[in-house]
Amino acid sequence: YVYTSNETQQDVFFDNVTVALAGTPVLEETHYYPFGLTMAGLSEKQVIGKFNNFKFNGKELQTGEFTSGPGLEMYDYGARFYDVQVGRWNVYDPKLQYASPYVAMGNRPINGIDFDGKYFWEKKHIRQARQYARQIGGEFHKYKGSDGKNWASVQDKSGYITTHTDVDGNTSQVHNVTTQVFRPGSDRSALLLGTGNSTSTYLANSSGLAYVKIVTMLVDDAARGKDGQLPGLVKAVAGANPLFGIPNSINVLYHKKDLFGMDASSKLDQTLAKINIVSGIGFGRILGAGAKGIGAAATYSSGLEATATAAKVLDWTNYIVQGTSDAGWLDYFKTPQPEN
Repeated sequence: YVYTSNETQQDVFFDNVTVALAGTPVLEETHYYPFGLTMAGLSEKQVIGKFNNFKFNGKELQTGEFTSGPGLEMYDYGARFYDVQVGRWNVYDPKLQYASPYVAMGNRPINGIDFDGKYFWEKKHIRQARQYARQIGGEFHKYKGSDGKNWASVQDKSGYITTHTDVDGNTSQVHNVTTQVFRPGSDRSALLLGTGNSTSTYLANSSGLAYVKIVTMLVDDAARGKDGQLPGLVKAVAGANPLFGIPNSINVLYHKKDLFGMDASSKLDQTLAKINIVSGIGFGRILGAGAKGIGAAATYSSGLEATATAAKVLDWTNYIVQGTSDAGWLDYFKTPQPEN
């Protein structure tokens, strides 16, 4: 805002007041890629002038410290240094926010910045404000409050328009703007749910373990087919692990269903389950026990070596057959058996 002020006891009259902005030469203009690398082709700097060290995200670039000319070429965020060439921190994440402790800005530098090198994950009320702005087409604003914490607001400009008419018949219109404030610690779940029950809304209204559960369910649903079952190849890979395959085979024998809830009552399913349990113990341990238990000299016995080789062939044959069955490629040969 521009205003005039008289702080004396004497009346002062202002006339023909002109407010002008005197432009100054641009000393430096820098454009960045998402993770902070400089776009050399779009950036420029005056030859004359002091070098500006505060660049990407307003952080200080550590450069020119060495007598040879270059420096660390990293940004100082306070708690950690950030390397824009790889988009990663140089030390461990003190908050353990992601699978990799060196991930910068959650691999989402467009969505926000890490102010101090410690914490990027946005608080629940900020995520709610972002989602509310998307749903109503409003303007999202994030700012520091007087308490030093991050606040957010959303301006809704879709409200009604008021028309005013003065005594001379001149009309003017006022666009009414509604602003919703999202303060730290607040929960505006009801406000968001009033604008729709989308998945994004539930994510914005969740945090912590609840947020992780929703994301996990979304990934799981995306992987499943129309019948709600995982793809056959995924089942085959899971079944190749004895920690899953053996319990699954036991469940098939006792409950006539696999652990995915699919019918496994056919004779072929039952037979394969028994073979898989035996294979889990190991044909090599059963048929080739002598090759391992008689002694080192027995290793050179052609008969025992042949037995051990046959056991390995049986094991691998079982893996292939079980994987083919789990993938659903043997369903044509399976006939469900009636319950007793």
